[in-house]
Amino acid sequence: MSRRCKSDCAYVLFGDRVAPGDLEQDPGFGRIFGTGLDLDRLIDWCATVRVDVMPPI
Repeated sequence: MSRRCKSDCAYVLFGDRVAPGDLEQDPGFGRIFGTGLDLDRLIDWCATVRVDVMPPI
């Protein structure tokens, strides 16, 4: 957590300590950030934490 965003948690994974079976992909969930609504949502969310997203060229 950070001093600005104390309501969210993050996980930090170190590649040499993560076994192949530790994570599982959810095929029912995904986002395409290239264009459209998903990109707009990403830009809006990142703006709240002062991160600029550069759209693909």
